[in-house]
Amino acid sequence: MSASMASRFCQRSLQMVTGIKGIRSEFQIRSYARGTRRGAQGVFTVDEERNKWKNKMTFGSPRNNPYVPFESQDPVQRSFVDRHSDILRPRVIKKPRRVVSSANKNDDNETLETSTKRKLPKYEKLTEGDKRFGQVILAAKSGKEREKKKVVLLEGFRLIRDAIDSGASAKCIYFSDTDFLDRLGAVRLGNMALYKVQYRDIKSWSDTHTPAGIMAIFEKPNQGECPSPQATKLPLTLICDNVRDPGNMGTLIRTASAVGCHRVLTTKGCVDVWEPKVIRAGMGSHFHIPILSSIPWELLINYVRDDDDVFIAETAKQEKVQAKRKAFTPDDFEQLSEEGTYKISESKMADYREKYGSLMEDGVLDIHEEYLHSDHVRHFAHAPMSFVDYDHLTCSKDGVTVIIGGETTGVSAAARKFAYDRYGQSVTIPMSPTVDSLNAAVAGSVILYKVHHLLASKRK
Repeated sequence: MSASMASRFCQRSLQMVTGIKGIRSEFQIRSYARGTRRGAQGVFTVDEERNKWKNKMTFGSPRNNPYVPFESQDPVQRSFVDRHSDILRPRVIKKPRRVVSSANKNDDNETLETSTKRKLPKYEKLTEGDKRFGQVILAAKSGKEREKKKVVLLEGFRLIRDAIDSGASAKCIYFSDTDFLDRLGAVRLGNMALYKVQYRDIKSWSDTHTPAGIMAIFEKPNQGECPSPQATKLPLTLICDNVRDPGNMGTLIRTASAVGCHRVLTTKGCVDVWEPKVIRAGMGSHFHIPILSSIPWELLINYVRDDDDVFIAETAKQEKVQAKRKAFTPDDFEQLSEEGTYKISESKMADYREKYGSLMEDGVLDIHEEYLHSDHVRHFAHAPMSFVDYDHLTCSKDGVTVIIGGETTGVSAAARKFAYDRYGQSVTIPMSPTVDSLNAAVAGSVILYKVHHLLASKRK
């Protein structure tokens, strides 16, 4: 018999006799390669081990042996029980604990504690590949379908929870674990539709590498409206021009909400502010600040006060930006004066009224035709403007409008014309010689907080 077979045989015998669990770790077992001549390290007997452990531990009853079933007719097991009944662990029968509610301590209303889990709301379990999940998520990710059905997609527990708390209207929630329902609570969920889907389905539709396992479809707020507006606002407007990166757009909206901006305006050419990536970068700020998206420059002027200070947040160094500026020559002024006005067709005027007429406070849709004349606007791409360093920025008027452009193209010629006509300034941020430019979201956030400090100090 080999050493391994002998050790297993001894262990099996001891388990049958004693019913001890985990006895293997208490024995020294040595096995050697074939042909090795060595003497035994020691010999252990059942009596020696029993005396050794008698004062240190108690033995399990053979009735509870998971390896060998207990047989009352077996003389070995029966004699062990009779001889060692004083050291055998008594069999404990767990009874349900009785809990008395604090409100009814004086009464004799005792209830058995059967479960600690809350009662979950009703939900429907969808099978893999159910169209009620895939088609809805696909529509919320498509720009045209999102605008047509007025829905937005939110992903992540914190984002969904904050959106519900802010008063946003949720249509349905898709989750992979019922723990999300327990954490949201019945008050937040109300009567909305709940669907449990498999995690791999959520992962296949998610834009993140490690999805949280919960998605929700919310109603898209109307233009210029938000479910939970801020209590305190500053006369500060942020205009995003040619911002195409979702991360930058979401960060700018989040910063504008944190600063206390009055509203956020985005021009045509910017990324859709209700795209899932932008909402995730904004971390719920979309529901706390009014946003007007995809407004053309010929109409955007209607949403900005005429007496505001206008600042263009430059992402590059002052020397680099100033090198592109050039003064207007007499020929330029003559050419600008000779250019005719742009005539708007009746069909385009009808489109303006349909899309933007309801947004005007006085009902009058004022269209600035000069922004529709491309040759006229093109002259302002390198228009001469005054530069001011971030440290020396001042606000002479009560309101401020900050324009931030994309990192690749910067602000458009129409944005520079808008600032030039209002005697605006280009604000630059000091940088070390090794850095040429800053991220659009970083540059915009720095200047927004500088303006916030200036406006807040005026109110004191």
